[in-house]
Amino acid sequence: ADGLAQQAVGVLAIAGLVGQFGDRLADARAVHRQVDGDDDDEKDPSIQIKLTQLEPTNPNVDQVITKRLKNRKSLIKRVLQGQLLTTFQAGNLDCLEKLMIKKASLIKVCYHFELHSSPAEIVQVYLDYSQGNHQYILYYQLQNGVEPWPHIAREIAYAINPNAEAGKVAAGIKEVIMAKTPKAASEILDALGYAPSSDPIPPDEENKEIEILPVQETAHETTTVTSEYQGTGDPKYGALGEKWSQLFYKWLGYQQIVKQESSAGFDFLCAQPTKTKQQELKPLLKVEAKAISTPVIRITMNEWTTMMNIQNREKYELLIVVHTSGSVEKIIRVIHVWPTFTRIFSQLKEQDLTSAPYKSEKIDFLIGLQRSDPKYSIQNDVLINWERLIDTIPHPNVKIYCPIDDNQFQPLN
Repeated sequence: ADGLAQQAVGVLAIAGLVGQFGDRLADARAVHRQVDGDDDDEKDPSIQIKLTQLEPTNPNVDQVITKRLKNRKSLIKRVLQGQLLTTFQAGNLDCLEKLMIKKASLIKVCYHFELHSSPAEIVQVYLDYSQGNHQYILYYQLQNGVEPWPHIAREIAYAINPNAEAGKVAAGIKEVIMAKTPKAASEILDALGYAPSSDPIPPDEENKEIEILPVQETAHETTTVTSEYQGTGDPKYGALGEKWSQLFYKWLGYQQIVKQESSAGFDFLCAQPTKTKQQELKPLLKVEAKAISTPVIRITMNEWTTMMNIQNREKYELLIVVHTSGSVEKIIRVIHVWPTFTRIFSQLKEQDLTSAPYKSEKIDFLIGLQRSDPKYSIQNDVLINWERLIDTIPHPNVKIYCPIDDNQFQPLN
């Protein structure tokens, strides 16, 4: 275990893995770096740890922190030079130009260790190297309502030099990025005893002359509709959605969950006919369930018409069971579909910039039409890009859950 810890260097500490695998993963950050790093000669072939899933919920670019990193590079350089560490002096400060900070409501990761896959772990921060070309995305989630500055600073240190010991400079970087202004950050470094720098103090980030984030860094990937993108249509996944819908609404306290005929325009009628001591009487719900492993769901025109019926606007719910090969990752509950969709459409300005160029053949669609399955009567189906429309912008009527087991669900937002 000691030899493994000495050999490996890296980017992410996963407490759950450490607890699960003991001393063999005394430094999960180190192992992750050694597996995913660029130096093949230094990799230990006996280490078989791979990131199998990175799932940030509702990630949005944090313009404030990202802009501070670019603008205060000279102050971070002062921190690195103050440590007199040749390894960090040789680090890649230019990576700060390509480092994007995104705030997420939740960050889940899964790892595969030899023959064992870890359960989903919720982490405070995650530095994503998968973009290539030394471009990184640092995801973080709030800790008790505030930014986890020490965690963010540590990951920035590893982005600059993955082979150095982040603890020696993370404290100084933390002071630089959390200060309200560059001048305040410089004064803090003075007070901490860092050597003065000949570089001028950067201007305040509010200065309009400071370059804003490049468009291509915030662009949302264009949606390309293919048969695989829209799901398999396999009946077993339809049964999967129905199974988890029944378990979920039972967990919510509904005593009657009745499967409906397809002509009804929804899958389940959920009712609580009697009041209990623990719960107030629940409203009658009409639930349409969709099990999906892609960003697009298909709604039949009958389902859409029923969903939009004025008499159903406060009763109709859409339940999206997101899975990978039948393994359920999360459940998205859209309450009061019509007013919720109306509100989301009114907030389109909050969506990330699309990567579809002007007057190009590409289109980043939110909702569209496509013909229905030929084995049924020919009509239009409604395709909804739920990942873009529902999962991107937080909304109080959109609830996200993670199944713990068949009887328990953990709220994620």
